[in-house]
Amino acid sequence: MKNITIRGADYKDIPDIMRLLVYIAQLHHSGRPDIFKEEGSSKYSSDDLVKIIANDNTPVFVAADENDSIYGYAFCIVKETIDNILLCNRKVLYLDDLCVDTSARGQGIGRLLIEKVKFHGRNIGANSIELNVWNFNKSAISFYEHCGFNVLKSTMELNL
Repeated sequence: MKNITIRGADYKDIPDIMRLLVYIAQLHHSGRPDIFKEEGSSKYSSDDLVKIIANDNTPVFVAADENDSIYGYAFCIVKETIDNILLCNRKVLYLDDLCVDTSARGQGIGRLLIEKVKFHGRNIGANSIELNVWNFNKSAISFYEHCGFNVLKSTMELNL
């Protein structure tokens, strides 16, 4: 395994993060071209990333080597439910996006990112970590299950 450190994202990481975001967008387009746009699209722009990295409620963690090359990321969002008429008060660390570069898969980087997310969640007093995963992405589902995640709810569709 490469000598990888998991740390908070910095503005200098944006080009590498953008490269991985484009890769993930293409993966999603391949799985559901009826939902996700074609090549070159990305969930976030560079300008979005500047704002996200600056916001304490949207922590981003990166897996970097000794040369600061980025091999993966985990985007999170802190979500709180307070004084809801139906729901209990809760703080959730939502795992918005996770990616490991294809060149670095199978080396434990994804697991290191999940461990950092768990550590951060405990530090901010979160009750749980939640995420969404597309049903076509069987390898991601398997990875998350292997990391201890369970199905909380399902989104179903009926195509018309």
